[in-house]
Amino acid sequence: MTKDSLLYRPFQICRRLPGEEVMVYRCFELVGRQLFVVQNADHVRPPMTEASLRQFEKYYWELLCETAPEERPAYPTVEEAIAAFDEGFADMPELQNANEGGSVEREFAAEFNMYGVQEGGRGGPTPPDEWGCLLGVADKYFDCRVMLEGKPLVPGEQRSVRVKLLDAESARGVFVPGRAFVIFDGSIVGEGTVAETT
Repeated sequence: MTKDSLLYRPFQICRRLPGEEVMVYRCFELVGRQLFVVQNADHVRPPMTEASLRQFEKYYWELLCETAPEERPAYPTVEEAIAAFDEGFADMPELQNANEGGSVEREFAAEFNMYGVQEGGRGGPTPPDEWGCLLGVADKYFDCRVMLEGKPLVPGEQRSVRVKLLDAESARGVFVPGRAFVIFDGSIVGEGTVAETT
């Protein structure tokens, strides 16, 4: 540990949504810089299970270990940070009845297009083996693991990958071949398309 390493003050901001849902924003203050970052947000809705709450915590710590908060977009106020975070999903096309009668796909092949650093992408490569991120469609996003087989994704790269959904039931009928999505890792860092399901 170095004495000059940056310190972070973590905190949460909650927003109630229709349908007994709560959005929990996982925020950081960059101590000494008066800047604020939203790392990720959890959609919490009943019925909740201990397993789902543990998964939220696991994902929070994985993101923090993988990407330093100062590598994410930072803003002078937490309100601006949250507004920018929300804007990432605001202009996405509407998802019509995706969960009604669709099949449950737990794993699929996808084409990933990672944004470059100057385009707002990640500040560096992903972990080499398994990368946790969110895939966003319309106003919903889904926790997944991208299987990379020892070769990290780097900013600006395009590649075919395999994706495993952590909660396939909630994504019923969403990730069908041809479906476009955004790749979310604290901010939108790329986009992709479902190639085939298995």
